[in-house]
Amino acid sequence: MSNVSDGVLRTVYTRTLANPNSPSSEQISLVGKVIQRAEVRPVENEQYMALKRKQFETSQEPTRKAQMISKKTNDYVPKRDHEENKQRQKLKKLIGNRVRSDEDVVVRRIFDAFSKHQYISMSALETITQQPKNYLQQLVKVYCNYNNAVNTLNNKKTKTISFLRDIHMN
Repeated sequence: MSNVSDGVLRTVYTRTLANPNSPSSEQISLVGKVIQRAEVRPVENEQYMALKRKQFETSQEPTRKAQMISKKTNDYVPKRDHEENKQRQKLKKLIGNRVRSDEDVVVRRIFDAFSKHQYISMSALETITQQPKNYLQQLVKVYCNYNNAVNTLNNKKTKTISFLRDIHMN
């Protein structure tokens, strides 16, 4: 490093490593104090004007352009339907849509489920009885009680269904 003497600016050359893998690059810095403001303008010759014209033309071009291609390219699109989804669709087709069974049969399944557990969620009752949700809700309103205040482990309130003790099946 050189020092500033008698108000003259001198350059200081320092070596900095921008990237450890790349060779070192020199960086020039100035040390000193400003005595007078100076404005610097380039010499306006043909070379400078050609450079500015080229710079202006490139800035006006769009960053993306449509291009005509002569031959087909290999485009690999991602899979839309994975193997797990295909298996799930096949299983749904095998099971088929849920069809309303006779009310007595469904009520018997509901009571069998409540003989095993005191509280059952609606989704669990759907899987046990294999009935449509709307039909099952109608039967639950008649034969069961909704309990909205049962807390789970995470202190979330869930809707559960409890069995009405005073209704007995023949």
